[in-house]
Amino acid sequence: GITRDYWNGVTGSGVASIPAGTVPSGTSTVSSMEAPTDFSDNYGTRLRGYITAPETGNYYFWLASNGPSELWISNDDEPVNIFKRAHVVAGSATPHSWTVEAGQRSPWMALEQGHRYYIEVLYKAGIGSGDNVSVGWSKPGGSSLAPEEVVPGYALDVFTPPPPASPLPRSTAINPPA
Repeated sequence: GITRDYWNGVTGSGVASIPAGTVPSGTSTVSSMEAPTDFSDNYGTRLRGYITAPETGNYYFWLASNGPSELWISNDDEPVNIFKRAHVVAGSATPHSWTVEAGQRSPWMALEQGHRYYIEVLYKAGIGSGDNVSVGWSKPGGSSLAPEEVVPGYALDVFTPPPPASPLPRSTAINPPA
């Protein structure tokens, strides 16, 4: 599965409104690259973790949501190396609507079998029913027109934050040598 963080009571109309640098209202693990549908109103969510390529080759990713969302994928397992690969401006209330907007499909990405890549989705829900966000993919040799499936749990790992930096050793001398 993958880590899902969410923040309640988020006003605004874009993913920039999501207070991702703060403690979330809640965290859970979802079994595929898809958040629950009709979860709430005025919230932000982040799906993040690692995707492991089941085979070497070119992959396409699709992002579907009923509001603003962004798909970020790293070229390795480091979150600092992410690039925005796809986005949705308005989307569709119907889940898995993969071809509503031009930016929903990523360019192809060459992934290596067994390698982990950091992946993150940001989604801002407004008011009303139909909130949804999901990521689909097409594996090597698959279609570039529509995803084969929502990215399944077997290819995902939950986010593990890096360990805190070790403190520097401190001198116990009262008068350090000159």
